[in-house]
Amino acid sequence: MVGTIRVFALCAVACATVSSSVHAQRLALKTVPIATGDQFFFVPTRGVGMGGLAAAIRDTLADPWSNPAAGGRLDGLTLFAAPTGYTISDDIGAGFTLAAGGLGRSGDWFGGITFAIQQLENPNANPFFFDVGQREGFIDDALGNDYVQLFAGRRLNDRTAIGASFYHAGLSAVEGVSQLYAGNAGLHQEGDLTDWRAGLTHELSNGSTLEAVVVHSRFNMLHEVRTIEWIFQTQMGRPTPMTSFEENLDRTRTTGFQVGWQTPLADTTATFGLALTANRKSHPKIPNYRVANIPRDPGNSTAFALSAGLSRQNGPSTVGMEVVWNPARSHTWAEAEAPTPVPGGGVIPTGGRTVENWFRFSNLAAITGYERDNGGFAFRFGIGATFYRYRLKQTRWVEQTTRRSRESWFEWSPAWGITARPQGLAIHYTGRLTAKGFPDIFGGRDFAIADSPGLGSGVDFLPAVTQPVRLDDFATWTHQLAITVPIGGKR
Repeated sequence: MVGTIRVFALCAVACATVSSSVHAQRLALKTVPIATGDQFFFVPTRGVGMGGLAAAIRDTLADPWSNPAAGGRLDGLTLFAAPTGYTISDDIGAGFTLAAGGLGRSGDWFGGITFAIQQLENPNANPFFFDVGQREGFIDDALGNDYVQLFAGRRLNDRTAIGASFYHAGLSAVEGVSQLYAGNAGLHQEGDLTDWRAGLTHELSNGSTLEAVVVHSRFNMLHEVRTIEWIFQTQMGRPTPMTSFEENLDRTRTTGFQVGWQTPLADTTATFGLALTANRKSHPKIPNYRVANIPRDPGNSTAFALSAGLSRQNGPSTVGMEVVWNPARSHTWAEAEAPTPVPGGGVIPTGGRTVENWFRFSNLAAITGYERDNGGFAFRFGIGATFYRYRLKQTRWVEQTTRRSRESWFEWSPAWGITARPQGLAIHYTGRLTAKGFPDIFGGRDFAIADSPGLGSGVDFLPAVTQPVRLDDFATWTHQLAITVPIGGKR
């Protein structure tokens, strides 16, 4: 992005980039266009290579990680390894993830497990050539995260399956956070993300499929920010660094559900799909990001995603399209740390609201994709385009002022993939570029970021920006090479 903005809000729709037959159940909210990368993308996927199609296609290996009951469609056992890497332009960030696991079904029982270790580049490595009082382990050139997810379930009969899953991420870094502490001399993060979900799939007599998922997740992070103030002492004739530390908490609780329906059309070569997702989020603590210096920000959010998709198969070729409407509301506020007088008389008591922010989003996405699969070799490509629209109303009770803002912008994400199936295994490559506007791809300008595919990050960034902010343009390139080894069943 080039230029200055007064208020920039983004509600990233995970369902525009997820790879499951029903979309991601956690919808991530953002109010600043920061580069978050594809940190949470590491399972093999078909849909991402088709631009993010999901409502009217199935992704056998990826679906059970989103809806555990979809494991009832597995046939035999499949083992996989999937190295995934992403880079963000201008050295904003980069990451490499190595994931491995397996999933399968035996009789009526099915299950799976995946492990992943990840290294992220730390853009906050010590920029000084001398020690300025850093803590042990506070500044590092790379940061590590680890992930584990498992699911299990049972087919109740030939048409119905149920399942449950657990996901845990041990986090020493979340991509994008450092950009919200402008000018920091060091940032230490630690925390975790946990996710519990239960799912159901049911096949109707006419070939239609119903799916349902309920989910609850808890995101907890601690940010320790180091700042340096240079004090000029005339008697010494040179500046002296004065180091200070600030702690911020980031807490979000998300409860949501999703229902999906797929049905073959009359000619049986086309499939129509619908999916509805709803999230209710509470934010016990939003960090005091420097991009919006308002301390002690709690809040709550409600987000929905309604998607409709159509796919048609003609021999080895599959073509699909999808639209997604994403309305959402977010309400955050600041609380008085002490009794605060207001002009004209009156006092806001301790704990009273000094600032309130109301965001209303109404975003629209369109996705189209194509796949040709000849059995031994397949290729796919697609593109997703999203038009973001929002309104912001902010009331400052201390100053007794109200301001309103409307903004909109366009974002697109081309993707591609190939699959080769030599004897006994399958090799999949998936790539994606996420961009805002109509950028010069090779110049690396005018880029923005969308949410990660797979499980969906569920990480929210909700600072209320009310002053002009200039953020650099960036591009994110993601590449995944996955190897799957089927043992029994079909490949």
